[in-house]
Amino acid sequence: STSAAFDGAGSRNFRNQFRSMPKIRGNLGATFQKGEHTISTYLRYIDEDIAYVYFKRYELMSEYQQNKEKGILYLLLFMPNFIFQRLVFDKVGLYATNPFRVLFSIVIVNFIFSLIYTFYYSVENTLTCMDNSVGVFDKILGNLYFSAITFFTVGYGDCSPLGFFKILAPIEGFIGVFLMSYFTVAFVRKILR
Repeated sequence: STSAAFDGAGSRNFRNQFRSMPKIRGNLGATFQKGEHTISTYLRYIDEDIAYVYFKRYELMSEYQQNKEKGILYLLLFMPNFIFQRLVFDKVGLYATNPFRVLFSIVIVNFIFSLIYTFYYSVENTLTCMDNSVGVFDKILGNLYFSAITFFTVGYGDCSPLGFFKILAPIEGFIGVFLMSYFTVAFVRKILR
C-alpha cells in the first residue's frame, strides 16, 4: 500500500535525502531563525502597544487628579476633554494601536445612526429617497444606505434629509470623517513598523 511505503523505508529515505542536502537544510534553518525573529519582533510590538495604552491612561488620570486638586471649576472644565479622550481615543481605538477595533467602531456607529434614522422617521423627519409606504425591513435598509453614504461622505445626491435629519446628517458626516482618519492613523501605525 501507499502508506506502508512512507511509514517504513520511504520515510527513512526521505530523511537521508534531506540530510544529504546541506544547502537546503541551511536555508530552512535561516528561514526558521528569521521566522523566530519576526515572531519575537511582533510580540515586542504588542508589548509596546500595551505599555503605550497604559501610559496614556495613566497620563490622562494624572491630568484628572491635577485638575481635581485645583478645584471643582478646573475639574468641570476638564471633564469634556477627559470624556472625549476616554471614549474616543481609549475605547474606540486604544490610542491608535488597534485598527480593527476602530474599523469595528465604524461599523457600529454606522448601524447606530441608521437605527436613529429608522426610529425617528416621521412625516417631518424623512429622507427624500424613502417612500412612506415601504415595510419596516425596507426602511431599515434604506436608512442603512443613507447612513453609509453620509458616514463615508459619498453623497450620491439621490437622498436628502428633511426635518431633524438635516441636523443629524452633518454630525454623522463629521464623525465619519474623524473615524476614517483615526482608522488611517491606526492602520499606518501598524504598517510602518
